[in-house]
Amino acid sequence: VLMRFLWKFPYYNLLFNVPSPHLCTNTSPLCHHLTSVLLNVSLSLSLSLSLQCRAIRILDQWLPYTESRSRLATMVDAQCSSFAHSAVAPVVPLQSSMTGSSSARGGCEGGNDTDSGGRQLFLQELFWGPTASFKDLSLQLMPRMLEHYAQGKRHVIVVATSGDTGSAAIHGFGKNTDFPVVVFYPLHGVSKGQQQQMTSLAATYPRCRAVGVDADFDFCQASVKKLFADSVWQKAITSSYDVVINTANSMNWLRLLPQLIHHAGAYLDLVHRGVVAFGTPVNVCVPTGNFGNILAAIYTERMGIPFDKFIMASNDNNVLEEFITSGIYSLKNRSLLRTMSPAIDILVSSNVERLLHLVAQDTQDVECERWARHAIPTLLSQREIRAPQAMRDIIADRILARSASEAECRQEVHRACSEFGYIFDPHTAVAMACLHGDKISGALSPDTPVLIASTAHWEKFPDAFTESMQAANNGELQATVKLDVALDMARRSQPHTHRQLQYALRDFHSSHVIQCEANIDAMKSVVSDLLKSL
Repeated sequence: VLMRFLWKFPYYNLLFNVPSPHLCTNTSPLCHHLTSVLLNVSLSLSLSLSLQCRAIRILDQWLPYTESRSRLATMVDAQCSSFAHSAVAPVVPLQSSMTGSSSARGGCEGGNDTDSGGRQLFLQELFWGPTASFKDLSLQLMPRMLEHYAQGKRHVIVVATSGDTGSAAIHGFGKNTDFPVVVFYPLHGVSKGQQQQMTSLAATYPRCRAVGVDADFDFCQASVKKLFADSVWQKAITSSYDVVINTANSMNWLRLLPQLIHHAGAYLDLVHRGVVAFGTPVNVCVPTGNFGNILAAIYTERMGIPFDKFIMASNDNNVLEEFITSGIYSLKNRSLLRTMSPAIDILVSSNVERLLHLVAQDTQDVECERWARHAIPTLLSQREIRAPQAMRDIIADRILARSASEAECRQEVHRACSEFGYIFDPHTAVAMACLHGDKISGALSPDTPVLIASTAHWEKFPDAFTESMQAANNGELQATVKLDVALDMARRSQPHTHRQLQYALRDFHSSHVIQCEANIDAMKSVVSDLLKSL
């Protein structure tokens, strides 16, 4: 099943390092493959199981080898043992105080947890991995799976990151001597905490490099893709150093696959608690930049999990909101804005291409499929694309796109901590701000619960927290809460301190920062220099 699925995607089949045709060249609809997978897993029998057991049941249906479950269980157990929470990705109910009433945060069972529209809100804490972001859910498992597939072949892992993938990739691959890692991040486009974590981890593992590029994330990501498109350079690297070029970005399906587990697990948790009956739909809200995590939720729905609406939450870089609502993806007269939520400061979203192929296939229209094949190259060359009406209708029917300003996000952080003792990271604040009644009024059923992906621990963004705690009305900063008071509130709030993250930040030294010019030849040299040193 995985072989058939991988073969459908554009770019490269990075798992097996061979070119792959486009999604729509296969006449069998993708949704048929996806749906058949989960239907065979008997999810109704997984309600009372741990996330580990659910992961094994799901992955067992996907992986292209006849391996015993004990082997797969060993991989999953090793992955989950690195998480600081026994539930790995716990689902926490949010109380109505989040939208202005006076109730306090409840426990982890069901309850009257509603927003101003009367719907129940649940937060899935995806940040209890060793680097405190949802990327750990994939990148603590992917290295173990790739080690099996590689069969002794060395891979150099080249990564572009907007902040979180880099540290997760270094931590996940760093201990394996067969997988050196090079991470390229925008030098001035990540938070101080993200940079400290990446560079400290890279200094810990001698086969890893975290390199700040004097450019934005879109440049870093486009450059890494160019490396994979440069077959001459790849052959030279393989010939000189006996390694395969690979990536831990979501263009590699093996990175995206484990994310389906936590989306399915969140729904099963709600069923197990009695919040919804099995088969009753729920909505999903995901802070979105590169479109990978929300795409994983869409794939999970295609597999059989009854998600209804997908709420795509953007910050001021709201190019995806414009595309979802109008069908026009335009980069004209746009420049990337730096916000307090840097992991979603992205204009060219890599995984939108996969969405376009998926939706084009749904239309069963040859012209739509032809358009999808050329959409992203056209976007990059002409700076604008316009989706066919049939595709617009399908996208708009399932995806609600909303955005939140910096002021709105600060207000969410302030409100949560002050009124109900919970601290959002700035990306989760984006999602919460997009769920206010005036933004989604009439678009969602008040009877359908909403699952919100909380993608990072707030301690990776301490400046965003302290600034938000000093935020007043109209988006202006005032000293309404002094810094020492804010920090005292943090000590008494949830979620509790992430100790693994604190260790990484404590061990930071400025000498760890490596910089690189914003050109692809300089980036190639960084990769070559690392391989020469090994």
